[in-house]
Amino acid sequence: MLLSITATPLFSQKISVGAGSGINFSDLHSTTTYGHWKNKPGPSAGLFAGWQMTPTLGLNAGVDYSTVYYEYHRYDQTYYPDGIYLMYPSIWMPPYINNLESANYSFVTLPLQLTVTIPTRPQLTLGAGAYYSFLVDQDTDYGWYYNPDDSLRNDYGYTYMMRLDYPLLENLDLFVRGRYNTGRRFLTAVPDSKHGSTDLTIGLICRLGRTGDEGVGAKEDAKEDAGEVSEDIYLTWLAGVNLSRNTGNILKDKYSSYAGPSAGFGINFRISGSKTWFRTGLTLERQGYSMRDSSDLYYLYHDWSGSGDYDYYVDSRVSVDYAVIPVLIDFHFGGNETFSFSTGPYFAARLNARCTGTAMRETFSNGSYTLEETTIHDDLTELIKRNDFGWLAAAGVAIPLHGNLKLDIGIEYRQGFSEVFNLASSGIPKPNPKDIFIRNSTLALRAGLSVPLYR
Repeated sequence: MLLSITATPLFSQKISVGAGSGINFSDLHSTTTYGHWKNKPGPSAGLFAGWQMTPTLGLNAGVDYSTVYYEYHRYDQTYYPDGIYLMYPSIWMPPYINNLESANYSFVTLPLQLTVTIPTRPQLTLGAGAYYSFLVDQDTDYGWYYNPDDSLRNDYGYTYMMRLDYPLLENLDLFVRGRYNTGRRFLTAVPDSKHGSTDLTIGLICRLGRTGDEGVGAKEDAKEDAGEVSEDIYLTWLAGVNLSRNTGNILKDKYSSYAGPSAGFGINFRISGSKTWFRTGLTLERQGYSMRDSSDLYYLYHDWSGSGDYDYYVDSRVSVDYAVIPVLIDFHFGGNETFSFSTGPYFAARLNARCTGTAMRETFSNGSYTLEETTIHDDLTELIKRNDFGWLAAAGVAIPLHGNLKLDIGIEYRQGFSEVFNLASSGIPKPNPKDIFIRNSTLALRAGLSVPLYR
């Protein structure tokens, strides 16, 4: 909305068409804790058309073809039927290992997105919307766990996009696009699982109706035409590291911190010519915690029996990928507005969640001793709530570089307000309504490059 207010009111509606191809990485969303769905690459390609209603807002629709490959690695070996052991109880028979379980799906997908264009160079476009996919082919192999219902099942869900456009000719741009897709419909052959993928695409966009001075012929040097640069809006590309931990109130001292990456952008709007700014943006972040102790679960300290006799000794890390959107008031002070302090709420949308590490289990039976080690790689996406929200405070310093560029270095602290563990999906009872199993808390160190926006 703020971008729209600063834009020129008179704007001729424009149409663009594009084509691209690339690669997708499968990301099955599941609650299974019996094995690992491995992310695998697959092909993707498509066509799209865009309608720019204003300099900021637009619509984007298209048709895509992609093949998504899933591969399942089960933790436990598959043993011979129990009847053999009953017939020959004194004979040890070695287990045999299942054939590799896999599933491949080919889709024709129709996405529709609302887009927001930010006038940087290269131009940044963000999009969010929904899609409907027609399943045109599938190839599944689940061993004796195979579900006989092999009918083709279409899918629908949400899609999010970030695209960078660089002009090549007057009406022709090169684009690089990243997109995240998350399905909402359960698979028929894989219980409690939904489709998901991330794709990276490169291609060309032809813009219809662009005038000559908007293409490559436009002036590239902001110094030569300072009027093109907005003094009241700037964008910062960010990257850094998060140190996060679980600050729930159930056995929180047993959890340790977790370090993960973050990357994204922030955009600042000056408020009424003052040194106070409105700041928002989008960062992709990995948050979580680690645990190293006895537990009945890989991802949470829990004692099912209440007797203190745990099944495993667990050394694991739980990580959750979020798309974080802050809504901040940013106060600048010092010469050239070098220093800043910002505070305000944030909203985070969960993308993925996983648990990795090892679990040791001891078994004593009839004078025998067994030590079993399991390599953990569980998908916990459906065990973490879709959204998180809380409060953020940050401080930073901006160091001038060449021209209008600045190096932005900062530190921020975020504290979540609510439980992010999905009790409904886990089946774990909460001891007290006020108790919280998992609550996010993050300290982040970031560096970024601030670039001007153009009128």
